[in-house]
Amino acid sequence: MSEAQNILVGVDLSHGDHLISTDLTDAARTVVDRAIELASKSGANLTFFAAIDLPPHTLEYYEDEDPNALLDLGNKADKVLDGLVQKAIGSGVKQAFAGHAVGKSWLELVKRVLRGHHDLLMAGTRDLSDLQTLIFGSTGLKLLRNCPCPVWITRAHIETKKRHVLVADDLSPVGARLIRLGAQIALAEGADLHVLHALEHSWETSQIGIDPRQEAFLMRASQTAESKIQSHLDCPEVRALSQPPKIHVRQGQAGKNILLAISELQIDLLVMATIARSGLAGFIMGNTAERLLPQVTCSVIAVKPDDFKCPITLDS
Repeated sequence: MSEAQNILVGVDLSHGDHLISTDLTDAARTVVDRAIELASKSGANLTFFAAIDLPPHTLEYYEDEDPNALLDLGNKADKVLDGLVQKAIGSGVKQAFAGHAVGKSWLELVKRVLRGHHDLLMAGTRDLSDLQTLIFGSTGLKLLRNCPCPVWITRAHIETKKRHVLVADDLSPVGARLIRLGAQIALAEGADLHVLHALEHSWETSQIGIDPRQEAFLMRASQTAESKIQSHLDCPEVRALSQPPKIHVRQGQAGKNILLAISELQIDLLVMATIARSGLAGFIMGNTAERLLPQVTCSVIAVKPDDFKCPITLDS
C-alpha cells in the first residue's frame, strides 16, 4: 500500500477582490495539476476542498442579514470544485470528490483531514516570498503544528525536462516513510529520486585528515548510514522505480547540506521530517527544519512521526 492513497487538495478560490473566483491562480492550478498527476498514476483518491475564510464582521452580516449570500458563495465554490472533480476523473483518477466549509482555512483543512482520514494534504503557494509566509506565517505554521498527515506545500510549477525529488533521511523510523512517499511521487512524476543524509560532527571539516581516528570514525559512520538508507530503500515503492535512487552521504550540518543539494541537483521537491519531539499534542519544530524551511526554494513535504497527537478535534 502506497503512503498516499487518500489525498486532500486545499484549493484557494480567493483571487483579488473576489471571495470565490472561477479563475484559478497559478498557485491553485499547480497544486491541482500535481495532485491529479499523482492520483491518476498511483490510484489514489482525491478530494478538492475550499475554505471560505470570511472576516468576522462579514460573516456576522451574512449570518444575520443576508444568509442567502453565504449560500450563494457556497454554491459558487461547489461549482468550481465540481469542475475540478470532472477534470480529475477525465484524467484517470478513479475517485474524486469536492467539499467546502466556512471558517479559518488552516482549521477547516485540519478538520477535513480528520473527518476524511486523509493521508496527504496538498496546498499551493505563488512564489518564494509566499512560501516563506505560508510555512512560517499564520496558515502554514498552524498546518505544520496541527495537521496529523504529511503536508505538501507546492510552488508554482516551473517547466523542466526532468524532475528531481530529494528525501532527507535522518535514519529514524520516520525516514522509511519519507522514502516510501518520495518514491511514490517520483514514480508518478517520472522523477529521479535522491536520498541525502548528513553526518554532523563536533569538529571542523578542515580538521578531517589530520587525526586518523576521526577519519576512521567518519568512514564507519558513513558505512552505517548507507546501510540504514539501503534498509529504508527495501520497499515496493522504490523497487517500482525505473532507476535506483542516488544516495548522498555528506559531512556537516544537515540544513546546509540540504540547501546545497537542492541547488546542485536542481531539486523540485524536498521530503523531510519536521519533528524535534513527538508524542505530544502538537509539536516543537526541529532546529534543522526551523532554520531550513524559510530558505528552501522548491516545493516541500513535511512529515510527522506515527505517534504524533493532533491537538485539533472535530468540535474545535
